[in-house]
Amino acid sequence: MTQAAAKPPDQKPGSRKVSPLLAIGIVFIPGIFVWFLLRGGHSTLSRVLGFVWMAFLLVFSQAIIAGINALPEAPEKVEAEMVEAEIDDAPSPNAIEPGAPEAQEATAREAEPPVPAPRATISSEDRRGMHCLNGWDGSHWKMQSEIKRRLRDPDSFEHVETRIAPIDEVGNHSIFMSFRARNGFGGMNVQQAIGVVDNKACELQVLQML
Repeated sequence: MTQAAAKPPDQKPGSRKVSPLLAIGIVFIPGIFVWFLLRGGHSTLSRVLGFVWMAFLLVFSQAIIAGINALPEAPEKVEAEMVEAEIDDAPSPNAIEPGAPEAQEATAREAEPPVPAPRATISSEDRRGMHCLNGWDGSHWKMQSEIKRRLRDPDSFEHVETRIAPIDEVGNHSIFMSFRARNGFGGMNVQQAIGVVDNKACELQVLQML
């Protein structure tokens, strides 16, 4: 009669520790690796710390960008602008005298309000990445196709859930998919995959099977 191996006393059944490689990935690339904490077995504390760290880095990077944009202009640029202003203020030899018909026409043209150039805007739904998901089952079909290609039994694929993160500072979305597939022993296992898609074309940039 065999006896089942005893579990380590310092690890609860079904729990999962954060490996050193995963911790390094969360520290330096939290936008991708923090989603690994959603796998079953990770503690709530680990997930909270991971997502808080990702939010902190996002706010910190935005603050740095705002600080750089607020820096004063270089002295050389300011001096060049002053020289250009002096040249513009100098009277032109072909200047039109005030009161002439040409001057009145030019004044009327200057009084017309400028037409602003059209600006590309992104809707709130596009910022959340919802336009990249299938409206029927909420999946990302290109990610789903790539996962099927890597499975031992592609026909056994069953989509469970897909989550997508809001757009990041470089215009990409982190995406997480949970699915069922048949393993080598004939049983159905729940598996996960994480990837990166761009906001404009929703193309799959990165895919990692967990």
